[in-house]
Amino acid sequence: MLSYHSPLRKSVRWFLKLAIEVLLGLSIVNAHCLFNMRQSITGGEQMSITAFRESICNSLLRISNITFANQHHIPASHSSTDVESDSVHFLRECSEREGGRRQDRRRRRYCIGCCQSLATVHGRCIAKKKAKRVTTECSACPSNPRFCFECFPKFHST
Repeated sequence: MLSYHSPLRKSVRWFLKLAIEVLLGLSIVNAHCLFNMRQSITGGEQMSITAFRESICNSLLRISNITFANQHHIPASHSSTDVESDSVHFLRECSEREGGRRQDRRRRRYCIGCCQSLATVHGRCIAKKKAKRVTTECSACPSNPRFCFECFPKFHST
């Protein structure tokens, strides 16, 4: 079962391959076998290894009703300052592209949260140098501000 879903890549060094194989591969297969044995004892429906891996990823990413692979976004709870109460706020990749020779890359901008927190502590000039540059933006906020994965929940919490 482990050979069909290997997380290994050719560029990884051998000791990292061994750690990834043991931690990710073997432990997930063992957990899957235990889960299916428990389901057969209790009379529940058994799950395929692919669905089991997806459910583990969804639970680690805290995705409840929306699957990550199909929707390509992470839902967040509504803020009390939201303009549109019916819209769901989630991070998405921006469609804006670089110009010139780098037309295949997305345009990176400063994360609003990182920039504001660094500006209050160190000042604007240092904040512009040290703030993260990201390609993700909030879909429902006006003017689609840029956020990193760490700052997005801070600005969109209940």
